[in-house]
Amino acid sequence: RQPKVIIHANSLQNTPLQAGSQTFWSVSAKNCSSNRSMENLKVTILSEQKDISFEKTAWYFERAGAGASMDLSQNITIGIKAASGPVQIQFQFEYEDKQGTAYTSTETATLTVVQEPKAELAGLTFPESIYESDTDLLTFQVQNSGLAPIYNAKVHLEGKGLFPEKELFLGTIEAGTSTDGEISVFAGNLCMDNEGNMIEEHGQKYADTLCTVSFSYENE
Repeated sequence: RQPKVIIHANSLQNTPLQAGSQTFWSVSAKNCSSNRSMENLKVTILSEQKDISFEKTAWYFERAGAGASMDLSQNITIGIKAASGPVQIQFQFEYEDKQGTAYTSTETATLTVVQEPKAELAGLTFPESIYESDTDLLTFQVQNSGLAPIYNAKVHLEGKGLFPEKELFLGTIEAGTSTDGEISVFAGNLCMDNEGNMIEEHGQKYADTLCTVSFSYENE
């Protein structure tokens, strides 16, 4: 019977690999046969992912006894532009049994690449002063400058005496694109709580106030 070889260990099986990083990959193959050795064993990495660089792509083992493991570990580099998602790395095994019969088999290991999201809130505009009971617009632009989409993008305004019409939900914004947004803001006064109820009947109603605009989003 043909000796069977498998990928025995993959330290990065469930580890997200950040684009633009280098990491050590502990990986090994095993001769699963209980009584047959593998002779003149050549191992070659086959991958269509051009944005992952390997220190080594080939190994030679003179012999792998029954049940023996072969260390294929090395440092790998994930390119800055590597696409997010699973990457299939194939290991091709070429070997012989003790009788000199040649065999070839292929095993696959999976790596997962992630792109760090890069997005910002830009171009915020709002009047420097506003009269009580007036409504004005907060306008802005959300810019996704990264190489991966961002998800569930939201913009929220909060400020004493100011009451936004809503939290603006922008959803998914694709890589390299921008989205304009606006939120209607109603002006109360500084004696109101967040629900618009008067809490200080004789307090100072009109003065400077601080407004915070929050931008949030999720990666994949």
